[in-house]
Amino acid sequence: MTKRIMAIFFVTLLLFGIFWISGCNNESLDDYQKKGKEAIDVYVSNIDQSNYSTEEWDNILSIATYGKQSIESATNKTEVDMEIQKTEEAIDLGYYEVEINDMIELHTWHFTSGVPNNAIVVKYAAHNAIIECVVDNGQFGFSADAPKSLTVEPEEVFYWQPNEKVEKAFVNIRIKIDENIVGYAIVKIEQKSQSVEYMASVLRSAVFPKINGNFQNITTLQVDNIINEITEENL
Repeated sequence: MTKRIMAIFFVTLLLFGIFWISGCNNESLDDYQKKGKEAIDVYVSNIDQSNYSTEEWDNILSIATYGKQSIESATNKTEVDMEIQKTEEAIDLGYYEVEINDMIELHTWHFTSGVPNNAIVVKYAAHNAIIECVVDNGQFGFSADAPKSLTVEPEEVFYWQPNEKVEKAFVNIRIKIDENIVGYAIVKIEQKSQSVEYMASVLRSAVFPKINGNFQNITTLQVDNIINEITEENL
């Protein structure tokens, strides 16, 4: 008797779960979007504002607004869920970024005769952007006094070279428009085994898009922390 009661209980529970899921699936996209925007508001309301500066808090509110706008533009419930997650993660970080896979171009990373090798190009759309590049090992250029840091424009080719025996190097790239940091990239350089040649790979390249028409308040410290964390993971 007890076994039969338990069986009925589990069947009832199973049916309840099926109907509950069906009910959720039948919920309209408009209602789902509304709940998604409410979830963002609740997430922000649970943050202690006193832990942030005025600029940081303004950035969080802008990210939340941007997230809710993205939820409104979602075409299905899966996109709504993704926007909620992306917005909450951005709020936790204090900035919203988008990875751009084709922003850094690397070519001629092999021996060439008469053609400069180990070339790096930053492909960024805004023509008024300034690109600041710093390398920890090696140098930019071929002369004996070539620098370890330089500023280039979008699409401008620059070259990395070892000025001594170098096994590994990291090129840190920051993209600015006026005084606003709008993106960054990290290029890892490694010596090929028992060779004078090197190979390069992009660890990450990302931009900080405008939110509600305004640049985000991204600080040098924030970008340095991002770059340092990624670099340490790839030492």
